[in-house]
Amino acid sequence: MKQKKNKENAKTVESYWPKETIIYKLDDKYTINLLKKLAKDLKLKLLTPDCPEDWMALPYFIIIANPNLLSTEEIKTINYMMGFNDTREMSIVLTTKPKSRLPVKMRKFLLKPADNIDYDYLKIVILQKRASIQRHEKTRRHYDNKIYRLMYILLSLSDKNKIVTTQSLCDEFNVSEKTIHRDIELLTIMGNIIEFDKKQRRWIMTFCISKFNYDYAKEQG
Repeated sequence: MKQKKNKENAKTVESYWPKETIIYKLDDKYTINLLKKLAKDLKLKLLTPDCPEDWMALPYFIIIANPNLLSTEEIKTINYMMGFNDTREMSIVLTTKPKSRLPVKMRKFLLKPADNIDYDYLKIVILQKRASIQRHEKTRRHYDNKIYRLMYILLSLSDKNKIVTTQSLCDEFNVSEKTIHRDIELLTIMGNIIEFDKKQRRWIMTFCISKFNYDYAKEQG
């Protein structure tokens, strides 16, 4: 029976994802009911912290809170957490003006307070933040793909037994010739000497900056 309960708890934890979860600390029923309706309409999860540590442990992309309900320890924890987050992926909505000035890191994530917090306002805030997260994730994937592609080209050119052509790289990454040429140009700007053998129609690297730096460091060591 205990094992079954543990499995159920594990499933519950796994079902919470940052970009579909809101954490809130409120005392007015009106705003809480608005959040519940929004959560149902936008298929979001709502969480409430039971202790300061929950602000670090729970996944979420928006905090909606009455700042005057937050303890000093909670504010410290949230401020600490904001130091590891990105304003493109996290926001804080305050339902009332704080009695005391909030810490610097926390203030960077505050959205401009509305005169009246209603259903439409919260919906716009949530949808805009979701869109911002998606754009940021897309950009991050783009850079991750580019870095991987550059490393692959560099390693391929370092292998003397491997024939590296523009077409083979296009096929490997499903990108255009222009993209491959830009990648090779970037590797050249970084200090590598890469030449195109017109007879064999292949790319050849005659000097690798990373290998040079490694050999130099080894000699100095």
